Amino acid sequence: VWLLDLVDAPTVRRSALSTLLSPSATRRVVAFAPSEDLRRLALAQIPVEGTWIDLQQAAQRVTTSTQPSLKSLCFATLGGWLDKREQTSNWDLRPLRRSQVEYAAL
Repeated sequence: VWLLDLVDAPTVRRSALSTLLSPSATRRVVAFAPSEDLRRLALAQIPVEGTWIDLQQAAQRVTTSTQPSLKSLCFATLGGWLDKREQTSNWDLRPLRRSQVEYAAL
């Protein structure tokens, strides 16, 4: 699991991040409903090519829910509830709190 802090991503590293986050024959990028992640990458001028594996779309194929939540998917696969309090916290403040880093790592 990698947690990438894009708030102050130096220009020199953007090319490397673009390569890292673009799926290839040997690398897959997996995320849950990644539209916001992709939007923020675009705002940070980090182009991403290829298609990410969307866990929400994958879960739709095996559940009866039309839009399964990350919280319900965590419960179904990991057996525990996901604490969503950090979802609406201020992600632009630095340093990130430990609870934000732990939430982001899920």
